[in-house]
Amino acid sequence: GNRSATIEIDNDDADENPYNFAIQGNGLPIPTPEINVKGNNNSITDGDNTPSVADHTDFGDVIQGNTFDRTFTIENTGNASLRINGISFSGTNAPDFALVSPPTFPLDINASSSSTFTVRF
Repeated sequence: GNRSATIEIDNDDADENPYNFAIQGNGLPIPTPEINVKGNNNSITDGDNTPSVADHTDFGDVIQGNTFDRTFTIENTGNASLRINGISFSGTNAPDFALVSPPTFPLDINASSSSTFTVRF
């Protein structure tokens, strides 16, 4: 928040002792990144383990031999650069999914900016 003080300089000047003047500054919180991931323009909660058609985390039925792509958006809603070091898959069926339009890592996303990636099933 806003802070103020007075600088006082003790000296031997007959009419300007102490020599003084006001100073002020506005302290801001330390800048931090904040990640938000969206599918189909809907935010996906960190740790969400319920795939949904609404946020494109449920790819639906795909006939064997065909593929289906979904694009996701990584947003930085914070006020400092967000670094993405990689995107990976885990779990029993992880090999059935692939990153097909990966950004170059590490990826720095400026504050109030975003980047997309596409996953293929």
